[in-house]
Amino acid sequence: MEALFEFVDPIATIALTLPYAIQCRFYFAIAHLCHQANKVKLKNRWDDDLPEDRKIGANVAKARGVHWSQFPALDASVAKLFSSDHQSNTDEFRHKFTHRAPTQVILGHSAFVRRSKNKITSQLIYEFGDRPPLNVKLLADELAQEFSRCIVAFDDFKTLIAEQVELIKINNPIS
Repeated sequence: MEALFEFVDPIATIALTLPYAIQCRFYFAIAHLCHQANKVKLKNRWDDDLPEDRKIGANVAKARGVHWSQFPALDASVAKLFSSDHQSNTDEFRHKFTHRAPTQVILGHSAFVRRSKNKITSQLIYEFGDRPPLNVKLLADELAQEFSRCIVAFDDFKTLIAEQVELIKINNPIS
């Protein structure tokens, strides 16, 4: 029991919250890098209008990335991180951990009372019962898939950067 609480639970918590954080960090980096590289690509049409950091997300990254041929592949691979399937497979752990009481990992039950909408009548209802803990094998498989998606996104990110660096080199040759 001590090993579960000391090692498994903290590692599982971090691992289950990271896919969302990684996706957000990709969008943040894409927005900043494309914004600066667009200065070379757009020349006089470039405007220093990047929002403040706390307002940067997917939409800002997409708006700055449209000028780059390698961006669509990166955008597609980053969008696959923290997918709705991943969220469902992990019982929305990241959201529940951040905003409510999370589903337990390995041991323990949670969510004894839940408020939801009846899918047929659209009326709000209260449900009573518990949610079983998340299975470690399921989590390991799910996180392995997220890791693979991160590697693809990172490779696409490097390809976009290479495209940007090449244009910058052409426009700013070293004497």
